[in-house]
Amino acid sequence: MREARLLLDKNEKSIKNVAFAVGYNDYAYFSKEFKKLFGYTPGQYRKMQIENNKNNHADKRF
Repeated sequence: MREARLLLDKNEKSIKNVAFAVGYNDYAYFSKEFKKLFGYTPGQYRKMQIENNKNNHADKRF
């Protein structure tokens, strides 16, 4: 799952492709296990990372 988070951070692959890349054949099961481990779905995680990146870039402008 750490590898999945790294792939989600890169934002290059769809979440479904991330699931397959880390060995899950069932996206729904991957999402369920990810949420069980981290407390949010892969989509929620990616959205949080995108928001954090935007905020970090905005902070660097000032």
